[in-house]
Amino acid sequence: MEEESYERALQVDLNALDLEWMEQPRRYDRWGKRKAKAAAERFRAEEDLKLVRTDIKRELEEVKAEIEMYIRANPEEYFLSKPTEAAIQSKLITHNRVKEKQDQNKQALVDATEKCAVAIEKDETMEVARIAMQHKRTALEFASNLWMANYYSRPNIPDEALKRAGESGVERHKNQLAKNVRLQRRKEDD
Repeated sequence: MEEESYERALQVDLNALDLEWMEQPRRYDRWGKRKAKAAAERFRAEEDLKLVRTDIKRELEEVKAEIEMYIRANPEEYFLSKPTEAAIQSKLITHNRVKEKQDQNKQALVDATEKCAVAIEKDETMEVARIAMQHKRTALEFASNLWMANYYSRPNIPDEALKRAGESGVERHKNQLAKNVRLQRRKEDD
């Protein structure tokens, strides 16, 4: 079955209210399932982002620990005299392996964040669609009530009365416009 577009799902065919009413529960079900899938995708993306952040932190800490152990075991390669704790931390932060690991992790974090943002956007859009389907149901109710009340029928007024009412209404309208001071000034200015 071809997927129904959001715009089509929201349209109300006033000439086929019976068909619209029969289709509405299935339509709401389809969009509700899409919303559920989007919510699951969002949850998975948020959990993946948390895992990526945890892995990034752990990997960076491991690299830092390896380098720090090497610096402490071989201080003469990095310092002229006995190193202080602050000096070791400074060397650690500026070490090339730490910077490389941070760059690698940065892209992984950007990718996971983007995936999460897309999932959140889809989930929020599906929530709007779910609410819109509820509004469509309300619109169907009102359209059906108007139809049952003969709102869409031709007025039951004799043609002669309609003609007289139309003519007198047009005449009254023209008389009111002629009395309008602002319009009279505008005519004088022209």
